[in-house]
Amino acid sequence: MVVEPYEQLLEEKLQTSDGKLPSPDKLTSWTYNFSNVPEYISCDLYSYLVGKEEYSEESLKSFKSLLGYKLFHDGHVDDLQCCQCVLENITFFFFRFKVKPAERTMTEDGKTTYNIFLLLF
Repeated sequence: MVVEPYEQLLEEKLQTSDGKLPSPDKLTSWTYNFSNVPEYISCDLYSYLVGKEEYSEESLKSFKSLLGYKLFHDGHVDDLQCCQCVLENITFFFFRFKVKPAERTMTEDGKTTYNIFLLLF
């Protein structure tokens, strides 16, 4: 299996039919204020994930047993911020946060957290 470099994978993921989204590393207007973020509830996430190979309807029904929920509940998720952006009259939100490793004190590259981002249209 060939592992793609982070930059190449990021470039591909940020490409949309309307153009290329900015890299979250280049954004500067990060905030802890989430008042502009539209309401997004677990049903929305469920609707998106149903049909994906990684998730079954059964696993989504018991979402509290999923590792991501446990990591959040146990304090592994930290420093959640958002950044609102507009591209071709479409508003979207980047979220960035840090996740502490669950089974060790450092990541594979020697850092204390994984730096994660996600995108909400």
